[in-house]
Amino acid sequence: ITMATYYRDKRLPNRFLKCRLDKNLTQEQLAYYLGLKRRAILNYEKANTYPKMETLIEMHRYLDVSLDYLLVLDPYKNHIEYTKNVLGLTEYFLQLLESIQNEKIYRKINDYIHSQYGEQLWKEKLCLIV
Repeated sequence: ITMATYYRDKRLPNRFLKCRLDKNLTQEQLAYYLGLKRRAILNYEKANTYPKMETLIEMHRYLDVSLDYLLVLDPYKNHIEYTKNVLGLTEYFLQLLESIQNEKIYRKINDYIHSQYGEQLWKEKLCLIV
């Protein structure tokens, strides 16, 4: 499926709009951050124009969503949402992972998760933590 297909069926522009609204941003605010005019955001959301790759990357950073989510290639906003919804890892477990400062221990835990869920992750072409 090409980007043009997403524009034709309105999924991609709707995802731009949803991400902006989820952050409680106006078109003007998002345009200001991206260094664009408000009209550019309006055109993206109405599927009149395509954002450049650099703009997509900045949108992903500012809106705090994965590029796959932004481009409607993935239903999960980020890996944390995926691990909670698909793998069933608890919020407490995820907080523990985030709190680990020792890289060696972090890698061991990550390797364990990959060994337990690896086949499922590869089937879905997703990577978990690192």
